[in-house]
Amino acid sequence: MLTETCRQTRSTLLGYRDGGKVFGGTRLRDLALLRPMESLLAAMRGAGFTAERAARAWFTTYAYTIGYVIEEQSVFPVPGDPRPDPAYDQRERERSVGADHPLTAAAGIEIFGDTARGFEDGLRAVVAGVEATLLRGE
Repeated sequence: MLTETCRQTRSTLLGYRDGGKVFGGTRLRDLALLRPMESLLAAMRGAGFTAERAARAWFTTYAYTIGYVIEEQSVFPVPGDPRPDPAYDQRERERSVGADHPLTAAAGIEIFGDTARGFEDGLRAVVAGVEATLLRGE
């Protein structure tokens, strides 16, 4: 439930130029947003979260999603266009930083490459942390 909400949020935001920046920081008062949030929090309560920990879990995954989308849209600013912004050209980046910082150059391929896979990997890590600390109370 939580992961699917994050995936849907990411998908929606990627459909708009700067969607993450525009949506981030909203006050979440629109009924179109409050109803699904209420359902999600209720489902999390049913799964064993306290109300407080459900709220923290939701906000943690929400913040991850918004932040990831903002960074992702810096690399791929035009919705639906698979071409990255020229500033993120990997070959140029490797040429400019690779000799002195080979690990950093290699990390760029992971960070700026397959952003969908990167989102999923990060989301799994965040949700695992949420489950370990907020659901189980460790």
